[in-house]
Amino acid sequence: MRKTILPILLICSLSLFSAAVAAQNCDGAIAQRDLAANNVRARLLTGGDLWWDGSGGRYIVPKPPIGTPEVAALFAGSLWLGGVDQAGNLKVAAQTYGRATGRTDYWPGPLDPALGNTNENNCNNWDRFFNVRRDDIDGHIADFADNGQIDNPIPASLRGWPGRGNPLFPDVHGFSLPNTNQFLAPFFDRDGDGIYDPRQGDYPDVKGDEANWWVYNDNGNIHSQSNGAPLKMEIQATAFAYTGGVGYLNNTTFYEYRLIYRGTAPVDSFFLGLWIDPDLGCYSDDYIGCRPEDLLGFAYNGDAFDQDCSGVSGYGNEIPIVGIKVLKPLERPNGQDAAPLSSFMYYLNAATGGTPSGATDPNNLLEFYRYLTGHWRDGSSLARGGNGYQPGASAYPYAFDGSLANGQPWTECNANTAPGDRRFLMNFGPLTLQPGEIREFAFAVVWVPNQAYPCPGLTALEAEAEAVENFYESLLVSTPGEPAQPSREIRLSPNPMWESVLLQAGAPIREVYLFSAQGQLLQAHTGLDAPSFTLRRQGLAAGVYFYRVVLEGSAGSSGRLVVW
Repeated sequence: MRKTILPILLICSLSLFSAAVAAQNCDGAIAQRDLAANNVRARLLTGGDLWWDGSGGRYIVPKPPIGTPEVAALFAGSLWLGGVDQAGNLKVAAQTYGRATGRTDYWPGPLDPALGNTNENNCNNWDRFFNVRRDDIDGHIADFADNGQIDNPIPASLRGWPGRGNPLFPDVHGFSLPNTNQFLAPFFDRDGDGIYDPRQGDYPDVKGDEANWWVYNDNGNIHSQSNGAPLKMEIQATAFAYTGGVGYLNNTTFYEYRLIYRGTAPVDSFFLGLWIDPDLGCYSDDYIGCRPEDLLGFAYNGDAFDQDCSGVSGYGNEIPIVGIKVLKPLERPNGQDAAPLSSFMYYLNAATGGTPSGATDPNNLLEFYRYLTGHWRDGSSLARGGNGYQPGASAYPYAFDGSLANGQPWTECNANTAPGDRRFLMNFGPLTLQPGEIREFAFAVVWVPNQAYPCPGLTALEAEAEAVENFYESLLVSTPGEPAQPSREIRLSPNPMWESVLLQAGAPIREVYLFSAQGQLLQAHTGLDAPSFTLRRQGLAAGVYFYRVVLEGSAGSSGRLVVW
């Protein structure tokens, strides 16, 4: 292991431990695979954590040829969840480094919609990824488009996609989908029957040139990482990337989550934290910061040279900045009622020495929840100025956010803190979750190479993060887990197109935009006022594009356009 990770001590009271006992008996997740569509090679895992292999960081960027030295920009990441039930019991699910020692709060697979339970066989079956590629999806779309039926062999990734009711799924994977009405992986439902069947022209409704979908839960066994009682949360995840060649998309990966609360009673004071261990090359010399107004957290080097350390490769004198850009802040599926960024919190690896004990790794569910709510593990509040650990000082929610402290922007550079091994949390809440409630969360990892050190500016990172946000908003955003339907407002004919496509709507069309797959704006038509508009090819090469149409009195609708 490339750095010392202190064991999480199970020091909770007997009553808290008893509350964590679950009837399920799932084994820990073991499946791993890499998302490697562009300049990033990002390790994915099915047990609630990301970017490491149980020993070392595997978010590799830039992606070198196989067999040459690799440098990682991130070590690990996870979603932390916490809330209080009606009896006042604290419930927490949080993953850090338990994979290395067999401790976990998450297990593969969906939960039963009625009871929120699972079993060992279910967890074992779902300990896998479902990978699809854009070329296969577009080829399938084109196969149906030429004569209204599927003539070619259907790729295994589409035959085995876990869309609801898929009749081909058991033959591909050797087990059956849940015999319930719950939605799993998102798909385009061509005939609107609510069943995924690629023989009828249905296909996975995902973004990216490569996408991986998986599902996990927090009720598969005892929470041996946090020792918290389970929330009964099902989490459906998608990680995707674009083969961008050059530009910001080539250095970006995206992550979407659909959280389905399967509990039977409301949970109050619910928070979600995006936990990040951002080792930028060498782990012992990092700084962190945030821009709350942009939902952006980031890590950068604490000095002008990122050396190798303890067998881990550094970036040398060409040091990047890595950013975490939140794109959906725990929204409802209709895109409304998003949770605010309640705090940007951090703590330090106690193994590095010289760190206040109250600002190190959490040891029990209460300390996990304290970090979720913007407090140090000893219960004191984050305070503005210095390193933020000032017990008794006025509370402040955002660590190193650039706001004024002692007459200058509060950054680690200005505070002259000692660089080291940081972990940070971007926290959202509080919310009250009702049984069956669904919330969506999405973020992107943005990487900007070769910045001017020490104390680099943020202009390039902020510009890249904004470009990623604009691109994401231009995509067709279907409700994850539900069959995508042709837009009720916008109709395209034909799609795929040859020379032109007619856009029709039930309200006057005001604006039409066309983007490349890499997010570049290619056409902009404004000042319109008609229920239809003809979008012409104008020299476009064959491929996949994205459109956005703004209607009178509407925020707009987006979708995918295929050009032959």
